[in-house]
Amino acid sequence: MVYSLLKSYLNAEETNEIRKSLLVMALPAIGENVLQMHLGISDTAFLGHYDWRIMTAVGTANQVVLVFQAVVVAISTGSMVLISNGYGADNRHRVDPIA
Repeated sequence: MVYSLLKSYLNAEETNEIRKSLLVMALPAIGENVLQMHLGISDTAFLGHYDWRIMTAVGTANQVVLVFQAVVVAISTGSMVLISNGYGADNRHRVDPIA
C-alpha cells in the first residue's frame, strides 16, 4: 500500500533503483532462510534412518527453532524501525535506550 502511494511520486528509473537496492539488501536474509530450511530437511532425512522417534524429535526441534527465529526477527525489525526513526530525527535520547 505504501509502495503504491510512493510509486506515483517516483519516475521509472527511481522505482527500478529502489527495487534493485531492496533486492540486494534482502539477498543475505533469503539465502540464510534457504540454508536454514535445507539444514532442517537434511537433519530430518539423515536421522530418519535411525528411528521414527528421532526423526520426530528433530522435526519438532526444527519447528521450535523456526518459531524462536520468527520472534527474534520481529523484535529486531521493530527495534530497527524505532532506532532509525530516532537517528533520522537526530534524537539520541530516543535511540540510546532502545539500542
